[in-house]
Amino acid sequence: MEKIKIVERRGAKKIMSVFFKFLMTDTLNSFILLLKKNRRLPFDDKKYFGINLGSSTTSPQGWIGISGGITILFLNMPAFLLRMVYPLSSRSKKTSFKDFYKKVRSSRILHHNLFYGIPYKNGVVSNVFTSHFFEHLSYNTALFMAIESYRVLKSGGMIHIVVPSLESDVNKLKQATKDYDNGDSSAARYLLTEPYVDLTDPFSHHRFMYDFDDMKTLLEKAGFKNITQVERYKGAMPNIEPLENRPGLIVEATKAL
Repeated sequence: MEKIKIVERRGAKKIMSVFFKFLMTDTLNSFILLLKKNRRLPFDDKKYFGINLGSSTTSPQGWIGISGGITILFLNMPAFLLRMVYPLSSRSKKTSFKDFYKKVRSSRILHHNLFYGIPYKNGVVSNVFTSHFFEHLSYNTALFMAIESYRVLKSGGMIHIVVPSLESDVNKLKQATKDYDNGDSSAARYLLTEPYVDLTDPFSHHRFMYDFDDMKTLLEKAGFKNITQVERYKGAMPNIEPLENRPGLIVEATKAL
């Protein structure tokens, strides 16, 4: 008989791993981020195209990524130290350490908790990019992030947002319902269940989903103008190809001159 693995069971090794992760991510890292919350930095628009909100551990050259993950603290440290903390990163489940290390060495990532705002001065950033980040925020937090983006952008600066399409997901639900009615429950089960994890972070689930009208209203509340939906790689923002590595609803808007 095949041995059944009970993922909810915790042995001594697993308990220590969970405790260490909690200590590092929810305690030490949170305190370090708290100390940095009031930073307001200058921006070098001769060196960088813009900032990449919620970038995680990698960002293309020419863009400054911003992320609050504890792994960011170790990116510029020797490889052996980075290898020790890499298993704490969600990337470790998808990418080998070798490929990860190669990418992070070519990235500029700022360690900052965006819940405290964007750490740049008023009107200094040329462009703001974010991909598959806003849907992990509550609506009010997303509005705050849009207002912060407007604050740090120069006059005429642009924001480019990619989020999962609510319309696309609704269509998946409709198809899953049809399949269920025809006796196939696999798609419905996939869409309606979540895998077990020991610890979750604020970005582990989708908090608010958008169609174009929702995103347009959000950006208008923040002060943006010329709000348009664009196709992947077809937006007006410069150097967008290396950033736009996931599909979805794509919206651009500008800060009025």
